[in-house]
Amino acid sequence: MHDLLRKIIEESLAKVKADRLLSLALEKEFLTGEFHLVAIGKAASAMAKAAHDHLGEKIINGLIIAPYGYANPVHNFTIYEAGHPYPDDNSLLAGQALAALAKQLKRKDQLLLLISGGASALVEIPRPDVSIFDIINITRQLQLAGADVIELNTVRKHLSLIKGGQLAELVAPANIFSFLLSDVAGDRADTIGSGLAAPDNTTSQAALNILDQFRIEVEPQIIKAIKPETPVKLRNVVQRIIANNELFCQITAEIIMEKGYIPWLITTEMQGEAKTYARIIPDIVKNARSPKSRINLPCIAICGGETTVKVAGKGKGGRNQELALAAAIAIRNLKNVTVATIASDGKDGNSQFAGAIVDTNSYDRLLSTGTSPETALSNNDSSTALSKIDATIDTGITGTNLNDLLLVLIEK
Repeated sequence: MHDLLRKIIEESLAKVKADRLLSLALEKEFLTGEFHLVAIGKAASAMAKAAHDHLGEKIINGLIIAPYGYANPVHNFTIYEAGHPYPDDNSLLAGQALAALAKQLKRKDQLLLLISGGASALVEIPRPDVSIFDIINITRQLQLAGADVIELNTVRKHLSLIKGGQLAELVAPANIFSFLLSDVAGDRADTIGSGLAAPDNTTSQAALNILDQFRIEVEPQIIKAIKPETPVKLRNVVQRIIANNELFCQITAEIIMEKGYIPWLITTEMQGEAKTYARIIPDIVKNARSPKSRINLPCIAICGGETTVKVAGKGKGGRNQELALAAAIAIRNLKNVTVATIASDGKDGNSQFAGAIVDTNSYDRLLSTGTSPETALSNNDSSTALSKIDATIDTGITGTNLNDLLLVLIEK
């Protein structure tokens, strides 16, 4: 059953590659005139190539900003590689290049803006009296404390001069046509990539409240810098969300049917702490096997979304491997259940893996290697533990980013 779930994941990821999705979206649009192109995120190169393949010489110039190791040459476009999940000096250089391009645009010009996951860290211009080190430190503290992406990006927008719609103000009066891959629950355009060209639904007070909620202490100049509001209305932006986690889950369901299994789509809004979410998996199994259930077995339950991790240990892993390890503990007394969970971008936390796959025997297999699953979980060392039983999933860089996928295979 491990091979079956791995195959389903492989085929699902192939159908949600960013170049394919953007090509399909552009075929439905009537874009006229010439464009300056900016692609930012983990799928930046793939999206830039799809746009160039579609528009050709209508693209005057191009700027690609991607994490280290994610960028591929496209036409004669300029490439910046920068830090992720934390910004670095190259994020500042990329931010300066982006701002310079934005400021040179005239009323008649058009910007084609392609955004995918990771954009928040990759490009930055801090507000006055805010350093890149301040942003790194605050981001790290929020992530380690378990802040979700909306909370995290609410703060990041108010530390920046280009996020939260401020890039669109720099570009004005030129127009922006923006195509986004959503890696955010609810498809909030103001959160995807920290809303570079989206009206901001958050406020400076909300950002300050989040810092207070997670007990993040900051200097007075940081509080002062956060207070100016981001734009709530923009007149020069047309946005299209071309794919999201719901599409990813739907495509996965279709592939499951092709394999002869019943798909059971439970949610595309999976959230909360990873190890806590794993505790509901036995309930999913119980409901599927209930005499009153209308689900025919064998079935594969599908959950999409993004969990979080509160980091207390110093191990290696990420939210998906942590969810898998916690699932191995949760299902150890069940029979005929297999669980797989992956990050669609191919990289889970600080590991090289996308996720992991476990079954009802994984707990005992971990014990046989001398590994305590509970200890590994408490030390946030899921990747090290799961690697000992060959449970990790290595997809490599996938060329997309549509949040996470959890599959629960339930047999009779």
